[in-house]
Order: sequence, then structure tokens, then C-alpha cells
Amino acid sequence: MKALQDSIQSIDGMHTLSLGVDSAARTFKPRHPYQVLRMLPADATPEQQDSAIQANFQPGEIHFSQRPDTLHIPGHPVKERTKWKDVPLYYKETFFSNDTMFQAEYIGLRNGMPGIAVPYTMRADPYITLVLLGCIFLSTIMISRTRSFIGQKMKMLFRTSSYTMEKETTGETSALLVLNVMSALLTSFFMFLCAEHFISDTYMLPTQYHLIGIFFALILAYKLFKALCYCFVNPVFWSGKQNLQYLKTKTFVEGMGSTFLLLMVMIQIYLELPLLYTIFAFIFIQVVVKLLTFYKCYVIFFNQKGGYIQFFLYLCALEITPLAVLWTAALMIANVLKVIF
Repeated sequence: MKALQDSIQSIDGMHTLSLGVDSAARTFKPRHPYQVLRMLPADATPEQQDSAIQANFQPGEIHFSQRPDTLHIPGHPVKERTKWKDVPLYYKETFFSNDTMFQAEYIGLRNGMPGIAVPYTMRADPYITLVLLGCIFLSTIMISRTRSFIGQKMKMLFRTSSYTMEKETTGETSALLVLNVMSALLTSFFMFLCAEHFISDTYMLPTQYHLIGIFFALILAYKLFKALCYCFVNPVFWSGKQNLQYLKTKTFVEGMGSTFLLLMVMIQIYLELPLLYTIFAFIFIQVVVKLLTFYKCYVIFFNQKGGYIQFFLYLCALEITPLAVLWTAALMIANVLKVIF
């Protein structure tokens, strides 16, 4: 430290440099930090170097020139400053010109600190919330208006007679169809949750609604395909009244299953339970619906001796195989549309 003080004092009251007259003509004052640093010892620390520079240099106010710019061709008037809107088009066109997020005329600075974007969740989506509220509203109205019909159908569901024809009004039939469409929509929500969790959360689609719509259309196509298969296969072996009874029973069972699917989807979206629990609940609901359907199928079509083999073949051809094709198609669509990083 003593060596530093001696160095600073030797710089302040430095030996006079002779300009050819005598040694006391003018006191030497460093004009650049480089000159100060050269006068310090070789082992001076950065703090000592900074102290020496502050002792010899004092910051002053900077005054910029206010004179006009005269760098133009002599004899020609000074042109106005070119604005961005007056720049030719070939100066504006770049590789990112067609990108909607690229705006070269705006300053790209942002206030605050950049952070991680909030990922998409169905819980925070207002449109999904409106759809679920609509499903609750519709299911409440349908069930309240058809309570007696539902009670009667539940009693008839466990009867062992091969044929019992129930009369249904147009409103009751419409209610069952609405519940079946709602079941397809809720199943598409469940497929989207599984695809987002197990496959990818980014797809080559404009929005998440497009993927949900694709799953919804796939499920409707699956239901329509099965209805066509029933219309072509069942009349070959059974009477029209038996086929109509089976279709009504199947529509009723799947429509009632939609109320449990609605509860399951809402719990998963808004309570954020582990998806594995939701998958088990979905499988349980589907197994119960399929068991009731298989039971009525056996009672209506195969309630005779020796019909077990035909019953097994019928289930494999018209129930199990189309369901396996549906889930395989959903997996293929999700894998094809996902973005691979």
C-alpha cells in the first residue's frame, strides 16, 4: 500500500519534463489511463489500479455537437431523413417477412424479465369450461324429463325374457341420442388428455381444438360404422323386432354411461388427479357398459342351447374388433400429428 501511495504522489507532483528550456517549465500530467498504469508497480492489484486512475482522472459532462450534418454532396440540398415507410420494398423483405410474429418496424425490447410460457391446460380454457357446463345442463334436463322412462328401462334391463318391446316417445329417443353424442364428446376429451400426457403436448395443428375435433369425428364414425354393421348383419339371423330391441337397449346403456364419463372428465380437469386413476375409472365404466350390452345381446339373440360359440364370434366381430380399431386409429393419428423436436 505504501508503494501505491508513493506511486500516486509521484504521478501528481511528477518530475517536470523539459521541452528544451529548463526542467521546471511544465508539470507532467497523464492524458491516458495507459500512462498511469505504466507508472504503477508490476504487482499492483486491480483495486490499486482503479484508485490510481480515479486520482488522476475526473469524469466530466459530455457535450454532443449540435451542428447540422453536412455529409452530403456539395451543391445539392440536404435530403429529409428517410422513414421506414419510405424504404423500398426490397429492403423490407427478408426470410421472416411472411411470419406473422415478425414486425421489423417495432422495437423488440420488452419490459421486465422474460419467463417460461404457461403451458396449455384444459382447466384454464374458457371454451372447454363452457362445453362442460353445457353438458351438465343438457344431461340434467334430459334425465329430469325422462326419470320414469329411465326407471322403466332399468327394470327391463335385467329381465331374462328374450323379447320385451318397450314403447318410447320421440322426446325419450332424442334424449338418448343427445346423451350418446355427449358420450362421444367426453370420450374425445379423455383421448386428448391421454395423448397430451403420453404422446406429446405439441401437434402440427393450429389449436388443441382441432385434435379434440378429430377424435370426436373418429368416435362418431366408429358409432356410425357399428350401426351400419348391425343393420347389415343382424337382420340376416334375427327378426326386426329383436334387432330394434337390442339397438334401443344399447343406446340406453351407452347414454347412461355418459353421465359417469362427465363426472370423471370434470374431476380429472378441475381437480387434477393423477391420470392413471382416471384411466382406471374410464376402463371400469367401459367394462360395465360392455358387460350390460353383452348380457342383453345374449338374452335377446342367443338365449338358447348351443349358442355360446355364435355369441363369442358375434362379440369378437362386432364389439371387440371395432373398439380395438378405434383406439389403434386414435394412437396412429396422435403419433402422425405430433411435433418431433
